[in-house]
Amino acid sequence: MSVSQWKPIIKKEEAPSSTKKQTERGFGYYSNTKQVKVGSGTSVYRVNVEDGLFLGSEQFDNAPFRVNMAGQLWATSVNTLQQEITVETTGNIQTAINTLASTGGMVKLKSGTYVLTDDITIPSNVKLIGNGQTVTLLYFSLQDKGVRASGGSAYSVGTVTISNGTNIVSGGSNWTTNLTSSHRIRLDNFWYEIYAVSSATTLVLTTNYTGMDLSGVTYDSAVMTQNFAVEDLSVIYSAGTGIYFNYVYYWFMNRVTVAYCGGAGVDINNSTSSHMAWVNTFDNTGNGDDFNQVDHLETQTLWSLRNGGIGVYGVNVSDTNFTSILGRNNDDGAYFDGLTDSVIYASDCSNNTSEGLELVNSSDCFIVSSEFQNNGTDGVKLVSDCDRITISGLSVKNNTNWGINIASSTDDNNILAGIAFLDNGSGDVNDQGTNTRNDTQISTPWLPGTLTVAYSGNHNTTGTAYVKLGEIQTYRTGTITTYFGLSNLNNSRDAYGRVYKNGVAAGTERSHGDNTAEYYAENLGVTSGDLIQLYGYIVDGGGDTCKTYDFSIRVNSIIDNKINS
Repeated sequence: MSVSQWKPIIKKEEAPSSTKKQTERGFGYYSNTKQVKVGSGTSVYRVNVEDGLFLGSEQFDNAPFRVNMAGQLWATSVNTLQQEITVETTGNIQTAINTLASTGGMVKLKSGTYVLTDDITIPSNVKLIGNGQTVTLLYFSLQDKGVRASGGSAYSVGTVTISNGTNIVSGGSNWTTNLTSSHRIRLDNFWYEIYAVSSATTLVLTTNYTGMDLSGVTYDSAVMTQNFAVEDLSVIYSAGTGIYFNYVYYWFMNRVTVAYCGGAGVDINNSTSSHMAWVNTFDNTGNGDDFNQVDHLETQTLWSLRNGGIGVYGVNVSDTNFTSILGRNNDDGAYFDGLTDSVIYASDCSNNTSEGLELVNSSDCFIVSSEFQNNGTDGVKLVSDCDRITISGLSVKNNTNWGINIASSTDDNNILAGIAFLDNGSGDVNDQGTNTRNDTQISTPWLPGTLTVAYSGNHNTTGTAYVKLGEIQTYRTGTITTYFGLSNLNNSRDAYGRVYKNGVAAGTERSHGDNTAEYYAENLGVTSGDLIQLYGYIVDGGGDTCKTYDFSIRVNSIIDNKINS
């Protein structure tokens, strides 16, 4: 290139001062320049104060690359290591995504309706970001299309063996042919990176395995689409599933609405280590949200309303939390087959045609601080093989059948605590399970029984007038059984005992004249906060001792009490 090609055209510039340094002359030399031009025709570089910077044309409006003085950019294509591309409603979203596929970046969608007739497919490291759920609309024209993200090269032939704390996996079949270090492998409901494939039957994990020891068990593996996001937009009027992910890792779905679709709203499969927040699925023909083989998913408020199927449907979901509004669906509010080590909390599973929540083959989960009201069958139902489910802090009312239905003897060691029931059609609790611990049914009064729930112990007095020997404070309202034994240690004078309530005699006065204890039980109505007391004395005359035994409250279920003495 000749030197003359690089010589700028200088207009209205004063001559440089000979007394200035070179850097100072440079600043002053260009301060009043109106235009700089290098080259000509399609090889021109121009900058002027009227238009801005432009390349490839003598005219700003015709230049394939131009930036005006307001900072607006036009370019026929952009290629950088990390990019941001804005797509107009008339633009091609998939073309913009494909531009970023090799390097990653962000595709930003403006407000408006994007009319689409094909899938939007998101690769790794690309974020699809709208301008808001109510203003950026992906309208799929009643085609069986939607937003998609899928890994590939899935392989699961053979079985695996591995011990906790090691990173060597053995077993498998033809791994050198079918697996690479780009794959992840699912072991004990978690996906691990593969560091190297050592042989047809041996591979090395990047980190040590932290699950239970495995021997001859099935596995799954795939190259996963990862580190991508869908945010601040709505997917509407797909004839099939609105959003479908399969073999995906570390993804984000935030402030997204999926509505009026012919299938499920959102369908997530073979996923790990991900996040969903403020995702709304409503008025879809199928389920609101489907989760299949999903682990370590964090959710914050899934609104699943008025769907033709189940609000939230899950199979083999583990280590996940759900906070949800699951209402008015044409089936269950939520149904899980194989929910483990997970939490459902702050949810309102109400006004569904069938159960509010239904679990089968599930274990080690918490259902807490939620409402189950006005459902067409049960509020909460454990179908079968549900073990160690803790159900606590619920409001369960006005369900057509049972408030809580533990429906099978194979439902083992479940806990009910702190639940408020009201007006459930078949009753509050149907317990067909094994070793269920039903600690609190707040709306059901205490019933007398033989289960000791508060024990004050043994007491003595040599007093010849009634004196308080023991006291138990109640925290429920209903009927209890008071229980105590009575004897005279010296076997010469009568000993007397009587149950009081709040310092006033309430039970039958008992007396006994020898040193072999006689035991008494009687029912007593109480209100939360009452003090249940045992008073006793010995007849004067010989220095004898009145002794009471095992002063206690007995009921038919565990309740709250406070022993004051």
